[in-house]
Amino acid sequence: MNRPMGGFNRQRAIEGLFWLIKRDRALILQLGLVWFVLNGFLLLVSQMLFPTSGVVANLGFIVTPFFFASLSHAAVSPDTTTLLEARQVGLARFGQTFLLMLVTNLVMAVGLLALIIPGLVMMVAFLPIYAIDASEDRGVSHAFSRCRDIFVAHGWNIALIMLVATIPVILAILMLSALGTGLLLVSQSLITVLSATVSLYLGAAVYLEATYGGSSDAN
Repeated sequence: MNRPMGGFNRQRAIEGLFWLIKRDRALILQLGLVWFVLNGFLLLVSQMLFPTSGVVANLGFIVTPFFFASLSHAAVSPDTTTLLEARQVGLARFGQTFLLMLVTNLVMAVGLLALIIPGLVMMVAFLPIYAIDASEDRGVSHAFSRCRDIFVAHGWNIALIMLVATIPVILAILMLSALGTGLLLVSQSLITVLSATVSLYLGAAVYLEATYGGSSDAN
């Protein structure tokens, strides 16, 4: 059942992000390590299968829905999620998460190709979509509808939070990118896992803040 959206506080949302990551740090490290290895392997396979491709192909999308579903569930759960529970959720929600990823990526790609700005707006609007899907579990169309409602009510706040929270990630990406071509696969896999994990937990923090505000019902 939907909760009424409470007052949105940017500082509280950012503090919530760090609190969620700290609470789930063991699970994030466990799943992140597996994701990093699998993604790196699939990157290697991609390069072997498409050596002359002008676009960097990445077969990592094959496993990405599993980790998106697992981490999103953990992020919005009121209690710490075990590795076994995360694995079960990842497998059970793989199909719906894959569909959600497909639609959101397609819409953002069209927006970026159109005028850039619509694509950036969609990135902000879709930030909490996986948290919504994990928490409310009412289908893809409902997740998009809730994203719209949250964006209309708190779009500028979400954009500012994204700007602040992604600065450390950008710095980390720049450092990883400087590792050199010898460690290209390692850096690419690390960047994928790091940026996606932060994005998922940021989306969860935004969703929880927008939905519960300062309520005692929040995590």
